[in-house]
Amino acid sequence: PTVVQRLAGYAIVQISAGEHHSTALTEGGELLLLVWGRLDSGQLGIDPAALSADDCVRDARGNLRYLRTPHADPGIRFSTIGCGTDHNIAVSMEGQAYSWGFSGSYQTGLGPDADDEIMTPTGVENTATRGVRMTFAAAGGQFSILAGVPADPANCSYSCADAHVNDADTNDDEEAVEEGGD
Repeated sequence: PTVVQRLAGYAIVQISAGEHHSTALTEGGELLLLVWGRLDSGQLGIDPAALSADDCVRDARGNLRYLRTPHADPGIRFSTIGCGTDHNIAVSMEGQAYSWGFSGSYQTGLGPDADDEIMTPTGVENTATRGVRMTFAAAGGQFSILAGVPADPANCSYSCADAHVNDADTNDDEEAVEEGGD
């Protein structure tokens, strides 16, 4: 293990890595999302034109390819993040899901009408996230995972009441066996 000097001044609470990019969440006065690495599919969520040439590596044709120094992604404060190969999915402090980066296989959760490259953090609003306070995000190659708590459990597709009824039935059967039943 080696200390990453460019992160030494931050209190890092989470790091996630994609194929050619990385993210870190910090704590302190203001929760920040730091990003660095490859930036050609929107996976950093920041405008490459706003970056200093000294902070970037260019390819043989002169195009910006990598951001070598961690930069704060302004705007949204995140509580958790997951990096896929070329995309990210994150949850804001308010429980809203956001994603950005390459979306050619719909891994951003933004649906078939979304562009192939989502350049900035974009709210994920669909039937699976509507009315749910998200608490966890993770990602892999061409997929993303979100977990959360429904704002109104009575309106979710899983009936908590049914689960408790089934638990009670199971507990009654166990008690009957313990009392000398079959």
